[in-house]
Amino acid sequence: MTAEKEKSVYLYAAEAGPVMSLPLMAVAASVLLANRLPMVGVVALPALMLAPVLLFRQMKRVVAESPQYAGFYPLWLFGIYTMLGATLITSLAATLYLMFVEPTFISTYFDNAIASLRELSARPGGEELARQADFFAAARDRRLLPSMQELVASMGWLSAFTGAVVSAVVARLFPRFSGSSAGMPSPSNRK
Repeated sequence: MTAEKEKSVYLYAAEAGPVMSLPLMAVAASVLLANRLPMVGVVALPALMLAPVLLFRQMKRVVAESPQYAGFYPLWLFGIYTMLGATLITSLAATLYLMFVEPTFISTYFDNAIASLRELSARPGGEELARQADFFAAARDRRLLPSMQELVASMGWLSAFTGAVVSAVVARLFPRFSGSSAGMPSPSNRK
């Protein structure tokens, strides 16, 4: 037999994960470079808006190559696994950055926040900001700041969960914007 083996939705997701990690890496970079380049945060919003568009394009590629995956559930599964792969890649990059490039990121971030809050609390009506600065300073002094691993894990969980939700929305809207309803159940073809 010369028939090719059909690609699984998981293989498609593994191929799309590195592409989807690009906007996630841009968001992670906007967070992790905040101490060095304060204006880099403006990159996060366009990157977050780009992610569903890239996911849609990846879904379109999957359906073009394997029309049997045009249904909501296969596309959602594809999106979930794609975002999980992208999250793992981004988490690895963030961990390497925090370990080798800026290991004092968290303490520096909180030191900058405390200094900014103290500066702003000197203005009229800044009593609440002074209390916040004291709270963060006490947390720093008691070594209650999150560790590098906790930061990366939190970013990863947020990315994976949000990716699953975004995947559901994109998969649901896919037939409307792709111009194809192949594989989507309609009242007349449900069993």
